[in-house]
Amino acid sequence: MGTARPMLKGMPIGQPMLPPLLRIAIRNVLRNRRRSLITFSALFLGLGILVSVQSFLSGLQATLREDVVLSQTGALQVHRVGFLSSVSVSLDLDLPADDAFLAKITAVPGVKVASPRISFPGMANANDTTAFAVFMGIDPLHEFEVCPRRAEFISAGTTLAQEGFASAILSQDLARLIGVKIGERTTLLTNDKDGVLNAIDLSYVGMYGQAHMPLPEKKFGFVPLAVAQDVLRMGPRATEIVISIDKLDNAEKLKPLVQTAVGPAYEVTSWRDVSPFIADMIAIQNIVLNV
Repeated sequence: MGTARPMLKGMPIGQPMLPPLLRIAIRNVLRNRRRSLITFSALFLGLGILVSVQSFLSGLQATLREDVVLSQTGALQVHRVGFLSSVSVSLDLDLPADDAFLAKITAVPGVKVASPRISFPGMANANDTTAFAVFMGIDPLHEFEVCPRRAEFISAGTTLAQEGFASAILSQDLARLIGVKIGERTTLLTNDKDGVLNAIDLSYVGMYGQAHMPLPEKKFGFVPLAVAQDVLRMGPRATEIVISIDKLDNAEKLKPLVQTAVGPAYEVTSWRDVSPFIADMIAIQNIVLNV
């Protein structure tokens, strides 16, 4: 005959018994309800603060990422192999900028717009004053589709798309240094692809930069892509192609697809590759928050 199973007083037959520690914990919680309420309130308050900080930080990171992508780098970029690793800007490491090559890129599902650029050093001259600067030839139409926030930095004048062929947008510091005002003429001097000095007269149509938002590069300017190709004698070529996509989070997924479309002679990079300090900053913030 087996030994009868003991029953706790008041415990119905057939009801599962709670573990002893759990019964003790529940009893202690209910014994001092005010203390328990304060403890639970503190836990919920701490959790609420943590969630709020995480939401705020996520929004801040998204804004920072979008500012860089939509005003400078674009989601993806295409260069000749070796261009990004070269010590200085080399016009010899160029790539096609014709409609056929751009069509290969825009045919990739998820790609919206592809805009060619040419970065090159030069000198701006006006009022018997010459200043060294960095210039960028951009497609007046598609550049502001890929990087729409560039237009927000034009604090005076207008964009290149609304002006004639030989026009320029100059930074505040460069315009101030050579003493030129909106509507006046300035001369761009630079060495072409073969190293021969060339020059072209431009109309200063827009000032880039705002007083409350300092820019990392003080002396630089934008000119239409056709102007840059003409003064550099490059023909329908560029030094980089900047790409906008449907969703910024898909940049890493689309990178190999664009790479397949352009071929092995070119390298495709994402905004993380071009601006690694932004990705590193976001990663450090997430690590600190997790700790």
